[in-house]
Amino acid sequence: MASRIIYTDPDGNLCVITPAPHLDTPETIDWVATETMAKAGMPPTPYEIVDHTELPPRRFRGAWKRNGKAITVDLDAAKTIRVAELEREKAALTKTVVEDHMLALVMRDDVYAEETRQKVQALTALDKTTIEAAVADVADLDALDKHEPDAIKDAKPKVRQHGGQRQA
Repeated sequence: MASRIIYTDPDGNLCVITPAPHLDTPETIDWVATETMAKAGMPPTPYEIVDHTELPPRRFRGAWKRNGKAITVDLDAAKTIRVAELEREKAALTKTVVEDHMLALVMRDDVYAEETRQKVQALTALDKTTIEAAVADVADLDALDKHEPDAIKDAKPKVRQHGGQRQA
C-alpha cells in the first residue's frame, strides 16, 4: 500500500502523514494515525486514509484544502504561491542578466550588450502588480504551473554562438 493519513490540526492546517512501509497495512494504519496525533499532543481528531495518488502535486502544497476524504487546491492561494515563485525567479534572472551585460561591456560585444540591456530593462519594469495581473486570469493549475510573464521567458538563457564557442 501507499497510504497517506490526512487530517486538520487545531490551527486549521492540513496535515499529511506518510506511514513507514512496514506499518502501511490495513491492520496497522489506524493505529499509526491515532498514535502519531497523540504524540503530537492533539485531541482525538477525525482523519481519512487515502492513497498517495489522490494527493495533488506538492508544488502548491500551501494551497491544499481538505474536503472530506479529498484534497483540493485553492486556486487563489496557488496564484499567490506562483507570484512568489515568479518574483524569486525574476530576482535570480535579473542578477544573471546584469552579470552577462557587464561581461558583454567588458568584452566590447555591442550586440550582446544591447540584448542584455533590453532584458535588464524588461525585468526591471516587471513589478509585483504586473506579475499578479499576469496570473490573475489563469483558470486551472496546469496553466498556472506553465504561465510566466514574457520578460521572464525572454530573459531565460538560450544556447547561442559567441566567439566560436557555444554558451548556455
